[in-house]
Amino acid sequence: WVRYNTIGGSQILIGQVQDFDEGAQVPDYYDSYRYIFTSGNSLYWQMVNGGSNIANGLKDGSSSWTPSVDTWYHLAFVRSSNTFTIYVDGTSIDSDTDATSVPNLAAALTIGSIDLLYPGQVPNQGGAPALDGYIDELRISNTARWTSNFTPPSSEYTSDSNTKLLMHMNEK
Repeated sequence: WVRYNTIGGSQILIGQVQDFDEGAQVPDYYDSYRYIFTSGNSLYWQMVNGGSNIANGLKDGSSSWTPSVDTWYHLAFVRSSNTFTIYVDGTSIDSDTDATSVPNLAAALTIGSIDLLYPGQVPNQGGAPALDGYIDELRISNTARWTSNFTPPSSEYTSDSNTKLLMHMNEK
């Protein structure tokens, strides 16, 4: 679930960046994957390997979606075999096919931003767009939880053998 405080600019929902081009001193997401909402009202995922975009699934703007501020949305990024689908509140808004493997990166998983630290830089100053909002009930699984439209859950997720990360984030 995600709730935006503001709508505008790109906002990272979750991602991982392992390498960057230190010589250029700019974020190039050299080895990375990320899930993003953009000000163009698109949700998309992107994978980069060795500095080359190996998958820009669902980045063509066809996943148009116009969220409102202060409203909770159930977002699901699902991969079933070679099909990637984005669901908003249980309804598929876009789907794409790509056989590329998701990189197995040694970098930290970041939620709500991507740390791009260069020598001498302080956190969150690397130009990576942070989420201006809240995330609740974050789950990463090694199976496709949904392969067609669904009713979003109304209670907390529970862990099972396919759950790799589960965060309720409801502490006050």
